[in-house]
Amino acid sequence: MDSCVVPLRHGGLSLVQTTDFFYPLVEDPYMMGRIACANVLSDLYAMGITECDNMLMLLSVSQKMSEKVGKRLTSF
Repeated sequence: MDSCVVPLRHGGLSLVQTTDFFYPLVEDPYMMGRIACANVLSDLYAMGITECDNMLMLLSVSQKMSEKVGKRLTSF
């Protein structure tokens, strides 16, 4: 787990960042998104973070995928 906590000048606030990657564990993109979200939140919780106001997740799709599969994974 790569992570950091940066205290901000605003009273009691911190910027928290964690970086992780893993390969798909299930075929369903929606369920995989839920798994990825749980993974990020568990990393934060392990660092003692109990409140999260905002989360940004990035998805990378292999260029070796067919266009049809790529669109299925990235469309909501």
